[in-house]
Amino acid sequence: MNNNILNNKAFDCMDYNTKKAFMNLSKNIENKPFDEKIAMIIAFIQSLPRGITFTREEKIAMIDAVMENMNENEKKQVKMLLRIAGL
Repeated sequence: MNNNILNNKAFDCMDYNTKKAFMNLSKNIENKPFDEKIAMIIAFIQSLPRGITFTREEKIAMIDAVMENMNENEKKQVKMLLRIAGL
């Protein structure tokens, strides 16, 4: 993931520290096995402050940013999981 996330309007809901944490997540999941990537994403989501909500567009932007460094097979698996989850 590149630093464009800091300027992406879809991420305006996040404060600077949350944006940086999200960037670190994206960097840390690179070259990890798929199951570790999913576990790291879930842990990140659970670490967010209670009451924080995201619009559908913000969720899609975050998903796209995380999937940026995934291979095609991983992207297909994530998209299938998202369809099951209703996103």
